[in-house]
Amino acid sequence: MEPVTTGSENREVFERAADLILKGHAFVLATVVGATGSTPRKSGAKMIVIPGGESVGTVGGGEVEARVFERAEALLAGGEQTDLVDFDLASVDGPVCGGGMSIFLEAFSRPRRMLIFGAGHVGAAVCPLLLKLGWMVTVYDEREARLDLPAFSGALKIAAPYGEIAKHVDFGPDLHILIMTPEHKNDFEVALAVLDREWAMLGMLGSKRKRAQLDSMLRDKGVSEDLAKKIRIPVGADIGSETPDEIAVSIAADLVKLHAKPGKVKTG
Repeated sequence: MEPVTTGSENREVFERAADLILKGHAFVLATVVGATGSTPRKSGAKMIVIPGGESVGTVGGGEVEARVFERAEALLAGGEQTDLVDFDLASVDGPVCGGGMSIFLEAFSRPRRMLIFGAGHVGAAVCPLLLKLGWMVTVYDEREARLDLPAFSGALKIAAPYGEIAKHVDFGPDLHILIMTPEHKNDFEVALAVLDREWAMLGMLGSKRKRAQLDSMLRDKGVSEDLAKKIRIPVGADIGSETPDEIAVSIAADLVKLHAKPGKVKTG
């Protein structure tokens, strides 16, 4: 019977994988799924490949791991989820190892990030819905007590003044932002603070009248019209929504459509 690596030998790998998933970081899990003859690792051996060259665990070292690193980076860059790589160790490592290995690679991509400003009724409705859809959600509010509501239990939380956004928010091309604070003045303050930063989508809860007020305020602050137009207000699909739950559904639907693969969404 082929020797198999035990779970206890992979404990560090499992612990690091759980930590990376919790923090929303991308990585590739490599697992030896087949080993014949003389091989440096047996079936079950695991290694994590983290973007930037870091790894945890080992599947054999040398040229084997070098090729695993190359394929792992290609998986994360290309959008594929899995790959199976076969190695003839006689040709890879010379006469020392004369066996063969099969290594299964599984990519864990960084989930899309959503930052919700405002832990009000709509925030409490949309947060759990986005979590179910696989988003990594952060809720930012000045009212710490609101963040303790059960609706936000699966989200990361930031309790801080809106004037301190730059201290607490990690902006980037994968960050989506929803602005839905209890007051218009806070919404506009947040919009000014984040508008010229890096993000994928910026939406604000509101009406056409609020859109006009926002545009007027931004003009007074010297914000260009092209930049101001990037704010989606009112945010969400136009489905006639009124209640917080209905608005949450409209926002989720809009996000699903926004990220749908080409040809997947049909209109008309």
